[in-house]
Amino acid sequence: MSVGPMRVVHVDVEAPIPDVAATRAAGGHYTGAFVVVFRGGQPLGHLEVEFGADGLTGARLTERIADELGDVWSLPPPAEPAVPDERLPTISVVIPTTFDRLDHLQRCVTALCRQDYPDVEVIVVDNRPNDSADRAVLWRRLAEDPRVTVVAEPLLGASAARLRGSVLARGEVLSFIDDDAVPAQGWLRAIGRRFALEPETDAVTGLLLPVELETPAQVLFERSGSKVAHRYERVSYQGGPSPRRGGGARDAAQRRGRFEVTAWRPDDPAAPAVRYLVYQAGQFGIGANMSYRAAAFARIGMDVALGAGTPARGGEDLHCFMRLLFAGGRMTFDPAVVAWHSHARELAELREKVYGYGSGFTAILTALIWSDPRHLVGLSAHALRALRLFLRKFLVERGAAAARSYYPAELSRAELRGYAAGPLLYLRSRLVLRRARAALRRASAR
Repeated sequence: MSVGPMRVVHVDVEAPIPDVAATRAAGGHYTGAFVVVFRGGQPLGHLEVEFGADGLTGARLTERIADELGDVWSLPPPAEPAVPDERLPTISVVIPTTFDRLDHLQRCVTALCRQDYPDVEVIVVDNRPNDSADRAVLWRRLAEDPRVTVVAEPLLGASAARLRGSVLARGEVLSFIDDDAVPAQGWLRAIGRRFALEPETDAVTGLLLPVELETPAQVLFERSGSKVAHRYERVSYQGGPSPRRGGGARDAAQRRGRFEVTAWRPDDPAAPAVRYLVYQAGQFGIGANMSYRAAAFARIGMDVALGAGTPARGGEDLHCFMRLLFAGGRMTFDPAVVAWHSHARELAELREKVYGYGSGFTAILTALIWSDPRHLVGLSAHALRALRLFLRKFLVERGAAAARSYYPAELSRAELRGYAAGPLLYLRSRLVLRRARAALRRASAR
């Protein structure tokens, strides 16, 4: 399978399917297309299509959609009730940023301000390590819309920035999006609608799809197993040891253990429930597109020794998922909550990212044990199961990918090195955090 550039194409089956050209604006040709299929704005699935220099006709693409996704043209309309504006929760969107990608940040803020939603505020948290002369200019530019507030957080790290935004937020729901992501039209309404229809849901996650696949690194990341998988049906996740009777959590949820999470598809009552380890939180969502009820987020908080910008490099989002579910919370993955993400363009940047995914994950496990030794029991009890999952990922799935020459072994090795380093990096992160807080206290006392 090729790792050449792929055109990202959005098609809606309620409109004529267009031809897909192979010519790139940057020169040369696309080797194929990553096609995301919608119906009336609702994502139904995606497919990868390879083609030659002539591209792909709309008729041929229609055939491929039917072959891979079935007869999506005849699907019934959504059965869920409409939600009037007065029932939608107020939402505070928090964007942590170091202002390294100004064009991406501006694109994200602009897309949020164009959303049709009755009550929203956008909080941009400036987490730069330096106090540059143009900071005030950038703040004014971003805050041209009265719904946008820009604040500073001197303690470095995406998790510290997110916490700063959450403290200032007034919304009933906290939505987090990264500065290199773009919310799809209707993103806020999809989030608000899900919380309004599911009063027991504490958190909502959604799809994170690629903005572009112009470089080999971007294609490799999209095909890697290091990101949340794309799914196109709603899934509910219930954690904790206590059953919830008389609701939609199903009988299987009443048998879950403390270290397990029960998942089921609310739109398909006949489908069997599935159980995951709470430590498989990568199945449940990703931090670039996650939302919480403000009260639920206040209960679990966020470990500022985890995440981008700290020695641990990542993991704060999955750590929150694990803590929420371990405490008996509920999450919902809703494919209508779509954000588009700009993947790393260069292989060296991708290598650093997958290393951070590895170090972040084992840093999470260290953080869980540090704060609650009961996780030693959970990890020990499920060690063999976890080992099987680990070996399947790195020996079977990645081995097959390497054999087909579309996932370099060096990326798997970088992730493995991250796994090995994570526990020590978390301890180092806590030490760095303690010193940084002391320095900030000294500076504020002057």
